[in-house]
Amino acid sequence: MKVRLLCLLFVAVFVALSLCGCGSPAPDTARAEELRGKYSFYDDYVKEIIKATGVTAEQADDIFITLANCGVCGELNYIIGSGGKYTVDVGTIGEGITNYDMTIDDSGVIVELKEGATTLYPAADTPADSGSEQSGAPGNVLLEDAIEDAIKGAGAEKESVTINDDLGSGSGKIALIYLKAKDNLTNSMIRTGALTEARDILKALQARDDVSEITIFWSFPFVDVYGNTQDETIIKVNVTKSTLDKINFDNFDYSNISEIADDYFEHSALSE
Repeated sequence: MKVRLLCLLFVAVFVALSLCGCGSPAPDTARAEELRGKYSFYDDYVKEIIKATGVTAEQADDIFITLANCGVCGELNYIIGSGGKYTVDVGTIGEGITNYDMTIDDSGVIVELKEGATTLYPAADTPADSGSEQSGAPGNVLLEDAIEDAIKGAGAEKESVTINDDLGSGSGKIALIYLKAKDNLTNSMIRTGALTEARDILKALQARDDVSEITIFWSFPFVDVYGNTQDETIIKVNVTKSTLDKINFDNFDYSNISEIADDYFEHSALSE
């Protein structure tokens, strides 16, 4: 009888512990409340992203936003993998299950997302003559062209630009701008160069009504102990439209970008 009671007690404790994590929200971040309001599945996805990849809560938000903007929004079953390579399993048996191949770098940024042989992210650059004018855009200049002009005006070196629909808000675009950081005499000067470019690009795009969020990434080549070179993200600046509208660029100091950004990442190497 005692053995049976102990077994029942063990089962009860196990079930209770298993249920402790169910329904609990994801860690709070600067964007958590907004994302919860837009996406009912936000907490389930972010908790699984953190559990599977070990990224920070802020980095998990970025991964979640990329997934959502690529249409990955079904019932999440699991994320498995290691070393930056993961499989995202979404869907139900009755409605169909889809596997996505996700690759993230050391800074917690998705560098590739594929469904089978189809690359969902990064999307190919939209041709400048693709046609659709953005409502609310100054002078009806295409957003793609405005971003190109902003990059050139900042003297930055472009790698690629991706523009996604903001599925959460139903309006506006999310601009992902990938740049190459310029080498310089010191790490501090490399950082200064990138933040100056960020200030100039954000200033040029401030008047756009068709952008809900801008994220700028700077990559830089790192050499490992074996002499192999690999580009890594050294700085990432994420600014929402509401934050961008608050900036008075006439008096704004570029060194405060890390303070006002909705999300900011800086590689530890820049502090060396």
